[in-house]
Amino acid sequence: AVGPSHSQHSYYASYAGSSGKGGARGGQEAEIVKFMSLGDFGVAECSNKGLHKKCDKSIQIRVAHAMNQAAETFSPDFLLSLGDNFYPDGASSLDSAQFPESFEHVYNLPNIRDKKWQVTI
Repeated sequence: AVGPSHSQHSYYASYAGSSGKGGARGGQEAEIVKFMSLGDFGVAECSNKGLHKKCDKSIQIRVAHAMNQAAETFSPDFLLSLGDNFYPDGASSLDSAQFPESFEHVYNLPNIRDKKWQVTI
């Protein structure tokens, strides 16, 4: 998470059925769903333009690389974005430079680029 008073973190977790234990239910093996989550992530565009003094794209890039490294072993089914993604004022349209600068270029790493992202904006 990157933002005015946030530190940057990346978490990953797995979920196995409703019991959370990964055991069988009704004689069937529970499906394990693995994901990584990330929030408050998009400062690269803001940092590039010097729009907000606390925007620092180097931190965002370090988190992206940590996610990429964790995904190599963890192999998540999808990535979950928790929102508050583009600083300082959000994306003005689908054509906003925020998408390529703060998302596509930053998270375009081998172990995460082809994963499906579930995004809350």
